Amino acid sequence: MNKLRFLPTKEVKKINHELQERYGTCFDDHLAYMLLRETDLYLVTKDLARLDLSKLRLNTAGLYVGELMHEGFRPSIEGSQLLGKHATQGILDLDDAKIRQWVKGEEITMEKEDTPLVLIRHGHDFYGAGKIKAKKLLNFYPKHRRLSVVSS
Repeated sequence: MNKLRFLPTKEVKKINHELQERYGTCFDDHLAYMLLRETDLYLVTKDLARLDLSKLRLNTAGLYVGELMHEGFRPSIEGSQLLGKHATQGILDLDDAKIRQWVKGEEITMEKEDTPLVLIRHGHDFYGAGKIKAKKLLNFYPKHRRLSVVSS
């Protein structure tokens, strides 16, 4: 059975502080943070905290928004969409050709120097997070969501 646990306020504040510094925004404070397998972060309604989860057989709950890693929080596609609509920094805009490469799961050659995790945007849409290392945009787009053919 997977272990779901609510994050204490101290850990939530740490994550929100990191998100504020990196993207200029954080997740809605009316939501609770749940952790699965010590790395997968889910957002749930705070009403769920009132339930005795030990009596329920849950695999997951809420919306998966990203992963807690040793270098910090890496937003999922859905996490980047929630953060991106209010983000004021930490956004990398990709053109049509590069976003096609991105959704295929390819690494993209960039002119920029190394960056921490950035939200990937094309137009008004967000596609997850990546980081530039050695002038390559490292692609964290999930394999099961990659496209083999992208039409114009």
